[in-house]
Amino acid sequence: MREKILRLLIRMVSRAEVLRLRARFYIMSRLTSRRSDEVEALACLVGQCFHEEIGGPVGVRWAIMGRSGYETSVAGVITHPICWEAPAGITVFVGKPQTPICGLGVELLGNVLSIRQMQGVFGIQTRGGISQWPKFLVYGCMEFAHRHRFVLRLYGADQGMFYYRPDIQTKNIVAYKRERDEHRRRMRRRYDGTARQLGFVKKKRYWEWRSPEARAQ
Repeated sequence: MREKILRLLIRMVSRAEVLRLRARFYIMSRLTSRRSDEVEALACLVGQCFHEEIGGPVGVRWAIMGRSGYETSVAGVITHPICWEAPAGITVFVGKPQTPICGLGVELLGNVLSIRQMQGVFGIQTRGGISQWPKFLVYGCMEFAHRHRFVLRLYGADQGMFYYRPDIQTKNIVAYKRERDEHRRRMRRRYDGTARQLGFVKKKRYWEWRSPEARAQ
């Protein structure tokens, strides 16, 4: 009985956190939509960083999201491989023909650029130098923050919507828990591990990097 109550409380907390993140997404989407020029500039810098690091053809695509989740057509068909959880989404394409390999989700508020999402594309193998794509995404954001005198924040893995509700297709509870724990481990390595490696300073909910020219927050 006690275990059932505990499980129910955990589910209630997780749902409350997801609802909070969805409400925040809506507000930030409205604010970020007014700064599309800056999102486009950031996308260009991310593309340049990938080209400098791996060479070869690199393309980027950016968009402002009105809601979290997959982009879909009017008929409800999924049209993009990234399930977005940030209002501004930047997708990186490499090779010929160009193939999407990862997505970057960010927010802009005042002089703060916040990285909310770094997601790979399911089924795409990223070997060799390209396996470092999370770092390349952050490099682009650091360059943007440096040029525009912004503060850069990289939110911890446990601040993401899909940390709590991962898209795992199985009805077996044991398999689900195993895959969920592995999913969360990868997210912590991608977000918190990358921030730590690049010298970000740990705050309560995020990691922070400041260019010497960054304005005081």
